[in-house]
Amino acid sequence: MESKYKILVVDDDDKILDLMEDILLTSNFSFEIKKAKSEVEAYDAIKKSQFDIAIIDLKLGEKGDEGIEIAKKIKSVSPKTLTIIMTAYPSLETAIYALRLESHDYLIKPFTPEQLINSISQATRKIKMREKEEVRLINNLNSNDLGEIIFASERMKKIMETVQKIAPVDCEVLITGESGVGKELIARTIHKLSPRAGKEFVAVNSAAIPENLIEAELFGYEKGAFTGANQTKKGLIECADGGTLFLDEICDMPPQSQAKLLRFLQEKTIRRLGSTKEIKLDVRVIAATNKDIENEVKEGKFREDLFWRINQVHIHIPPLRERKEDIPALANYFLKKYSSELGKEIEGFDEEAMKIFEKYSWPGNVRELQNVIKKIVIFSQNRIITKKDIPENIIENSNYPYIVEDKREEILKIDEIKRKYLEEVIEKFDGDVKEAQKFLGISKSTFYRLLKKYNITPEKIKKSNQMK
Repeated sequence: MESKYKILVVDDDDKILDLMEDILLTSNFSFEIKKAKSEVEAYDAIKKSQFDIAIIDLKLGEKGDEGIEIAKKIKSVSPKTLTIIMTAYPSLETAIYALRLESHDYLIKPFTPEQLINSISQATRKIKMREKEEVRLINNLNSNDLGEIIFASERMKKIMETVQKIAPVDCEVLITGESGVGKELIARTIHKLSPRAGKEFVAVNSAAIPENLIEAELFGYEKGAFTGANQTKKGLIECADGGTLFLDEICDMPPQSQAKLLRFLQEKTIRRLGSTKEIKLDVRVIAATNKDIENEVKEGKFREDLFWRINQVHIHIPPLRERKEDIPALANYFLKKYSSELGKEIEGFDEEAMKIFEKYSWPGNVRELQNVIKKIVIFSQNRIITKKDIPENIIENSNYPYIVEDKREEILKIDEIKRKYLEEVIEKFDGDVKEAQKFLGISKSTFYRLLKKYNITPEKIKKSNQMK
């Protein structure tokens, strides 16, 4: 059965409200219509119910700005509601407002019934696609007991398929990727899904242990083996017996320790410092590095024989900037996690905030995203996270566009309006970009971004004026 979509229509003209209701109710879609003539009526409606689509006349009230405020309010309390802006006065200003508000569409009055139905049809298709994606994400997150590995991208899906295949097989694994991509989390998942899950998972950061202590830490020592060795101590490899040893930053392991590690991998035995006794161990080794390990081998910084020994299975985790589909899933996961931990009732992100996250390059990868979300949750007092909650450095380095791109063909009419008005304003000020920018009331960077987008050259317009 076709879903019934709830639509809010806001216009101060009774005839238009009735006409739109008739058009929608006589279409092939199943709609539940709520009409509102003012800002007050619209606010009352959105307090009582959540709408799938809101169709709003931009010019409402005595000042002509109530439509803008209603659209803003809807976005703040119900980010999933798709807004369609109507106006009888198309201009650069109203087009920019529509896109600032992340509107689904922009209808110019008078429009035909076909245009209205077409816009609504596209909105309902977008809603269905979003619902399917949400179901897919939930299935991903809940499948196979993968813990905190949150993903939506095909690249991570393939990685997790590999993880599930190799987890039961007793082979060494090499995990590569930039800092913060989740190498240890992948290693823990391999351990968790393996027959060794009931034994210890021992994580060692090779770069964090001083060179003169790493062998003692890994292999252990006997009492009296060196000055200060007042008692016998098991090494970390021995502590992982029956389980998994995770060697992070393995490229930072000194050459002598590399040789001893290779011997252990080949013989599955160790000898504590100061001892002649061989101890047989059953340990699976998973190694990781954020360096180009093959280049380290070429430069003689890492043993080639050890590289081939630990590289029985290689998993490379791409940086977050190369799998942007994972950003919304991760951001929502961390938001839910920290909201619960900190006793906050934060429901989600508005579209603008999420687009900023998707535009940012995340040099610190998942770890950076996690820390940013935690900081946002700590300081935010809002139910919905907006651009105002996001740290300035993220916004400044996100290359987030002043006007959000929309690939639908219908947006061309808005682009035509914007291009035309930009050219008219620049022509009005005889190519003076400072005056044109001031008149439009937008920032310098935004102004030049628009010029570049629409291939407008103020010098040509000025020269054309002079030739008239």
